[in-house]
Amino acid sequence: MESISSHTLAEEAMQLVRLAFLASRSICGNNPALPRANSLHFHVLFMLLNLPHAAITMSQLAAATIASKQQISRLISGMEKKGLVRRELNPLNRRQILVHILPAGRAMAEEILEEMCARIAYEAEIFSEQEKQELYTSFMTFQRLLEKVATAQY
Repeated sequence: MESISSHTLAEEAMQLVRLAFLASRSICGNNPALPRANSLHFHVLFMLLNLPHAAITMSQLAAATIASKQQISRLISGMEKKGLVRRELNPLNRRQILVHILPAGRAMAEEILEEMCARIAYEAEIFSEQEKQELYTSFMTFQRLLEKVATAQY
């Protein structure tokens, strides 16, 4: 088997991200229920929903979303006013601010995910049974490999 460089792997990952973005715009673009949360807003809710522990620091959120600390601060302030998240000082390091998802934020993220899943299921009808099986196998492999990256981050 031919060796694959890390750079080639990164380029192919970016192509996958681009294609996923285009597909997600098709999936989300026609649904009037989904604009309740912009993509950064949803990204933060989704991250908080899937944390292996209860909270994340503002700095970690900024790094994970590739947003500035100022953007994250404004976003979290707005989400806090809507009752979606809560901020608190880290009792172990009072220079850090921890962000927790609240039940309303959890409910919103789960509702949006359900709507997106229904839309994906609808869009997937264009695939043959064999193509669906290929996609499923690829998704499972991709998920298993990305879990290595995710567990290394937290």
